[in-house]
Amino acid sequence: MEYIIKKNYKLDDCVKIFENNHKNFVFDKNSITDPTYTKFVLVDTCDKVLGYAVIYPHNDFITREEFECNYTPESNSVYIWHIIVHSDYCNRGIGKIINNAIKNEYNTCPIYCAIDTTNVASMNMHLKQGFKVVKEFKQLFHGVDTNFALMKYNFE
Repeated sequence: MEYIIKKNYKLDDCVKIFENNHKNFVFDKNSITDPTYTKFVLVDTCDKVLGYAVIYPHNDFITREEFECNYTPESNSVYIWHIIVHSDYCNRGIGKIINNAIKNEYNTCPIYCAIDTTNVASMNMHLKQGFKVVKEFKQLFHGVDTNFALMKYNFE
């Protein structure tokens, strides 16, 4: 099957996927429609949204996410706010395709993401895609003590 990445496309469909598939790991639905963020939306040849990523293209993401960790990202870095795949298309490489599109777009920038370590599927996908853990931290996140792994992809 062929796939196409479109930017900032079919955001209402992305909101529906968020509402059905976030599995309590992602809470910021507003980022989908916020123009501050860039959305990478994966559609099939029938124009059905299979998954998407929300990218925050600035290095102040630790402050913006209100993370309680002592880490300073590089000035030209970008941050994957979240990636969500439609539940009907999980384990089919959709996340990998979206991640590759992000890496192709930001091929001169360090790319970061922060993953709840209990989100094993996301942790494994990012590790397989070449992301490395640069900082582990724990904090209260939406009322729950959460262990995070701050991960980074470098083009080296």
